[in-house]
Parts: sequence; structure tokens; C-alpha cells
Amino acid sequence: MYDTIGFYITLSKLKMTMQDILELLAPIIYDFKKYPNKCYITTNSKFPFRISIQHNKLIISGSLCKFYHGDNLNTLSRKQVKHAIQKMAEITVLPINEFKISRLDVSDNIITSFDATEYIEIIESLGKWKEESFKQKAKFTGKYFKASEKEILFYVKWEEFIKKNRCKNRSKLLFDIIGQHYAIEEFMKCSQQILRIEFRYLKNVSKCVGIENLRMKDLYKKSVYTSIVRNWVKMLFQISYGHELILDIEELQTKQILNYLIIAGMEKHGGYPNVNRSIRRIPTKTNAEKSRKGRLLRKIRMLGNMSYVKDSTCKKMINEIRRKAVQLALQHIEKRPFEREYKARNNSRKIIE
Repeated sequence: MYDTIGFYITLSKLKMTMQDILELLAPIIYDFKKYPNKCYITTNSKFPFRISIQHNKLIISGSLCKFYHGDNLNTLSRKQVKHAIQKMAEITVLPINEFKISRLDVSDNIITSFDATEYIEIIESLGKWKEESFKQKAKFTGKYFKASEKEILFYVKWEEFIKKNRCKNRSKLLFDIIGQHYAIEEFMKCSQQILRIEFRYLKNVSKCVGIENLRMKDLYKKSVYTSIVRNWVKMLFQISYGHELILDIEELQTKQILNYLIIAGMEKHGGYPNVNRSIRRIPTKTNAEKSRKGRLLRKIRMLGNMSYVKDSTCKKMINEIRRKAVQLALQHIEKRPFEREYKARNNSRKIIE
């Protein structure tokens, strides 16, 4: 579940000077900039982390997934975290297990039934967190919610990955995530169904996760790993997606009744996303047909935004995210300590406390 991580140790605990560290790390150093009281180190591909020495601390940060897998599309299991940390210790010849944690990103991919952006758009709030949206190249890609020491992000992982990397074997990477082979024409459709959910601890990580003096060696302990995964799942049960509006059909006028029947038909066929997708696929030959299709799309878009439509469809989509998140969490913690509780409460927002 871990991705980006930041960790540090004091020079006094290492019993080393800045020059000692530069000599020790020489095999992985590509370049460095040295100043009187600090130093910034650029590493080679063998150890793709950012390293700096400042405030009498050796600070290392970067993606644990990229280090272990070569990319951060997939995340790490508990055993893989242990292997990655051991590998880091072997390469750097440093006591990596004793480093304290200054940042921790907990994330995973959920394969959605529809386009992942549709799920992102219906998320309205997350408890008392401050909601913002972020953009890349002027295109909507996700939402994130901020607190003083934490962030939670929802975005389409494949879009972000392609913009940052030149990916040669995309089909293989998608196979690793989704577990199925796709024809070329289905490739882009599948890639848009990868919803990334990241829970970022940016400051006071030990306090946020409830573990005193959190160190690298603690990250792969079963009790600590399970607690962090639980927090990731619990966060998803704070999502709000709108409010139910109950209609009294006897109070509706003729036009409203027609709209109500259209809405009922949309719900019968899987909600606004399904109906919108089906209408867009209808071929048109003449300008008149294109015009009628456009008017119909605008009509269902208007009706689809009504709260009593959104409530039913959104509830199903949010419950899908929660259900799949619980399934992923159960896989990560290797046992099922809260599966019975999940079933008993039947998707309650107070699940897994």
C-alpha cells in the first residue's frame, strides 16, 4: 500500500560527518551540490531517491514502488515493503531500519466498472476536510481533500503516469494492474478505469498513524501495517455524495411528470452514466439526427444532475469503491480481521472502527 516515503536520521546517531556520508554513498551518487552546512545529492538509477544533508540530518525521500517495481502504477504488499527496505540497506550500507518516517503515502488502485472520472466527479465532500480540485494541462484529472497534516487524493492513475513517463509496454503494465489482456481498441477504455486513491501523511506521521517514533522497520510489522491499511479504508466511509430527495408525484405538474418518467427510465438502465454512454454510441448520418441526439444528451444531462437521480446512482458507485477497497485491504493484510464486521454492518459508514 505504500508509495512515496520520506525518512531521516541524525548525523550524531550515525556518528558520521557530511564527508563520511558522501564517501559511503559514492557508488550511487551521480552528482551533488555541497554548501557549508548542507548538501544535495543526485543519485543514479540504482537508487532513485532524493538525498540531502541539512540541519544535521540525512534525509531521503522518493517512491518505494519505483525503487522496487520500476514504476509506481502498482503498490507494495507488506512482504515487498520488507524486501525493499532490506535492499535499500544493502545498496546504501546505512541502517535504513532505524530511520524515522517524515512522510508516508498509502495508496492503491481500484478498477472501476465505468470511467474513473465519473466516480471522482460525484465525490462532494470528505468529512471536515477542505476540498479542492487539481488539474494537469488544463484537463480535469481528480480531486483532493486537505487537512493540516494530511491529504487525500482521487485521480485517474494512468493519465498521471503517461504524462510523467514514456511507457513502451503499456499493455503489459495494464495486465499487471487489471489482470486481463485487452485488444488495442479496448486499451484506452480499460486505462480510464484505474482509480487511484492516495492517503498522504505529510507531517507528524507518528502522531497521525498513532504509533510512537515510527521507524522504517515498523512499516512492515504486521500490527502497524494492518493499522495503516485500516485507516485508508475508514477514510473512504467518510465520503459524501449528495442527499436524497423524495418526490411526491401527486404534486408534480405535467412537464415534471414527464421528467420523472425519463429519470425512472434512466435508473432502470443503470443510471445517467450508462444512458449517456449508450446515446453517444448511436450513429448519426444527417444533421437532423445529430441535432436530435444533441438535444437528447442535453436533456438527460440536465435530469442526471438532479439530486434525486444522483443519490441513487452515486450511492451505488460509492458503495462499489468502498466494497473494492475493503477487498484490496483484506488482500494486503493477508488475514480477515474485519471481514465479518463489514458484512454484519452492511456497508455502514461506521464500518471498521
